[in-house]
Amino acid sequence: MLEEFLSKEKIYHIKLPNGQKRAISIEEINELSLNPDHVLPEINGQKTWVSNYVATFWMRFMKPQGFALYLQLQKMAYGEKDFSFPSVSYLAMLTGMGERSVQKYLMHLYDLGFLVIIESQDARTYAFDSNIYLLTSVTPFISTKQYEALPKRLQSDHDKFMEQLKKKKLLQGSPEY
Repeated sequence: MLEEFLSKEKIYHIKLPNGQKRAISIEEINELSLNPDHVLPEINGQKTWVSNYVATFWMRFMKPQGFALYLQLQKMAYGEKDFSFPSVSYLAMLTGMGERSVQKYLMHLYDLGFLVIIESQDARTYAFDSNIYLLTSVTPFISTKQYEALPKRLQSDHDKFMEQLKKKKLLQGSPEY
């Protein structure tokens, strides 16, 4: 499949681990593979899907740390669930962030409308338990203000995305930019 994007009118180089590069032919490129014979099997419930809309347009507003946190929360809300309840310390361990950063980005995701935070407390001891994170099951559109903050290239990509939705008659009640 890659071969259809390669041109005999171009020269290609491959980057080497030592920081150098060497010329590589189209035939060599077609032989390259990062997919070994023995791979982790795909198991239902063991894959997290993220909308391209989120990865392309929302990531700027989530920031990389918020996006990483969103992925972890989505991963834990598998199957028919739209919630997860990991501890802040577990999220910090998974993402490599400090606990305060996790708390900050949880609030950021809340502010963006991607989750609701429900505190859990023992009725007898009043000790706090892990929060429950209720996640949106639909991807919200970015706001007009957010759209205007996008670089021109991403605004154009967004316009094309919205036009595709309109052509496929998948767009109902969406914002106009």
